[in-house]
Amino acid sequence: MVRQIVGLLLLLNALYGSWAQGWLSPYGFGPAPQNEPQRLAQQIRPEAITLLNPAEVDALRQTWAAASAQCLQSGLMDDTQAAPVRAHLAASWPAESWVLLTVSTPERWLVYMGKYANQADLNKKRAELAAIQVGTEPVASAALAPGLSLGAYASETLANTALQTLSRRGVRTARVVQDQVAVHGVRLRLPAVNAALQAELPLERFVYVADNGHAPYGERDDAHVLKRSHAIADYLIASHGIKALVVACNTATAAAIHTLRAAYPELPIVGIEPALKPAAVLSKTGVIGVMATRGTLNSEKFRKLLENLHGTGTFVLQPCDGLADAIERFDTARIKALCNQYTGAMGRFGNAAGEMDCLVLGCTHYAFVAAELTALVGAQTSLIEGGVSVARQTRRLLEKSSPGLLHQGAVPLVPQESLFYSTGNSSLLESAMQRYLHKDGKAQELHLD
Repeated sequence: MVRQIVGLLLLLNALYGSWAQGWLSPYGFGPAPQNEPQRLAQQIRPEAITLLNPAEVDALRQTWAAASAQCLQSGLMDDTQAAPVRAHLAASWPAESWVLLTVSTPERWLVYMGKYANQADLNKKRAELAAIQVGTEPVASAALAPGLSLGAYASETLANTALQTLSRRGVRTARVVQDQVAVHGVRLRLPAVNAALQAELPLERFVYVADNGHAPYGERDDAHVLKRSHAIADYLIASHGIKALVVACNTATAAAIHTLRAAYPELPIVGIEPALKPAAVLSKTGVIGVMATRGTLNSEKFRKLLENLHGTGTFVLQPCDGLADAIERFDTARIKALCNQYTGAMGRFGNAAGEMDCLVLGCTHYAFVAAELTALVGAQTSLIEGGVSVARQTRRLLEKSSPGLLHQGAVPLVPQESLFYSTGNSSLLESAMQRYLHKDGKAQELHLD
């Protein structure tokens, strides 16, 4: 029996070897030929493969670049990941339009009490601690809120030492938790709308109108935003002869962009909208946070944008009443409190399943508090804003318009002087120019009905 099995195996092996070598092909048995003509014939629609020349490759790259919005601020990269990014940017982007920042965040440990079921319980515990002269601070981390911090420390050892001291003073239910892990890496930061425009269009002169006398738009009705948008556009066309109009406000874009284009069909007009689509592509967890004004989130334009992205991810929408106004007024205490409130209400940020790893800044004001938001949502969360895409679209429209509309030539050492107008307190705009745009200049007051 064993001899028969061995003999059968030898026969099968001999037959396989003959088949593999093609010796049985004359009898209709053998592997498919693997020469190039046969491999090409097995491909699906080989006639669709096209070889591109270098000029066509460059044009395709420009199309891809134009179609995507840009991160205002990327998540952290290590040095190996940052090296090719730095090389690519240095070779193909204007020096003023990007910066790679080295980020080092130390670890932080808290003596912590919580979580509490509600704000009333938290307030009760805070009062009890105050009675024994123990100071407390609300925690910023959404994972620990609502809770109380009895002190923040640079190491677990220091935090445990502080906990022992507090225990001797009568504190019984506190514990040591890690609030922040040590982080080191490189972060890519791209400019907001105004800086991006100047980097992309260095030969152009910009006229900026801040309608702070009638802001914030995000908390006003559509009729108000429409009226103000058309009043400003009329002024810019009549008084400055503008050749393009950028509506650098998500709320104004949602409410007025279509009527502006209908009123001025020959004028290139560029709007801005929350960068949901690139966020959906970038997100690995599939959960994206969106901070915007109530006017933007309630608009028909945003509803359609969200509807078109159905199935691409989960979007956590957060209206941020008062935040744009606090940024305009440099109210740092209110900015910190509102950012803490709104990011805490959204849920958990991070790279784990179900956590938000991208945060879309759906108002152009919010780009100016990126550092405050990063401190709350974590260094691994990517902040996304569409300023660079607005700049590129503006340039593209000028290039496509009548010849001579886009200034050409060598980039000057000193950019064209911009004009700044305010319909409210001009000193606030001047302070904003210095604080956010790093510009020293005079803002003129403007009265538009």
